[in-house]
Amino acid sequence: MKKKKQNKRILIILVLLLLLVGVIIFLPSEKTASKPNDVSVEPKKEIEVTTKDGVSHEEMPVEVKEEKDKMSLEEIEALKKKRAQEAKDRAKNLKKGQEQYNQALILLEKENTEDAVILLKEAAKNRVKEAQSNLGKRYFDGDGVSKNVNLAIEWLLKAARQGEVEAQRTLGFVYASGYAVDKNYKKSFYWYAKAAKQGNSFSQSELGNAYKFGFGVAKSDKKAFDWYLRAANQGDVTAQFNVGMSYEKGEGIEKDIEMAKSWYSKAAEQGYGNAERALESLKKPN
Repeated sequence: MKKKKQNKRILIILVLLLLLVGVIIFLPSEKTASKPNDVSVEPKKEIEVTTKDGVSHEEMPVEVKEEKDKMSLEEIEALKKKRAQEAKDRAKNLKKGQEQYNQALILLEKENTEDAVILLKEAAKNRVKEAQSNLGKRYFDGDGVSKNVNLAIEWLLKAARQGEVEAQRTLGFVYASGYAVDKNYKKSFYWYAKAAKQGNSFSQSELGNAYKFGFGVAKSDKKAFDWYLRAANQGDVTAQFNVGMSYEKGEGIEKDIEMAKSWYSKAAEQGYGNAERALESLKKPN
């Protein structure tokens, strides 16, 4: 009887232990209780912000962020005013520079190069693109200033970036020919293209050559012909000859001897010797 009571107690203890283990296993943790449907929850990533000093920091408390935002708005407003004033100053300087450039042109007509160059330099500093281009060419040639290739390129680039077509054309020529600089057909093509799109016939003709011979760009007889034609229609004699040759050989355009003769004639009328000889050759009976 005593043994039966002991066995009963052991059984009760085992049942209680099993119940306790079951409760522990099925009790939800804090994480799973808040996200019961999540299979896996990624840990929260630290948010970084970049302040005006350019340094990344951990996310700031809300009150600090609000103060920062307020300061930034004030700074932005101040920056706007500063830029507006700078724009006014540039416009004022540009107007002054234009007057200086006009005076320089008058002096150049009077062959007073020394005083004209002084005004050209001032006008160039005041961002007058025509003055920058003029000054750049003078530094290349040593005309009224000491020859200086670096200054020449510097002033021509400033003018060209402002869209001054003659500076763009000159840079195209300089890089294509290797005049005072290393040859660079890609740079040449870039600047010729800029000037050509503005209607400069010389640059259009040279762009045709670039496409014809693959100077700084993939070869394309079709594109070469298109640019030759644009220049030829503006009276560029070399382009007129090249259009004639394109028609004669059927390069970039369908072969047409009569059109070839027509364009050779236009170039020959301007005294272009190669066109005269090409025209005579076409007139000879086969």
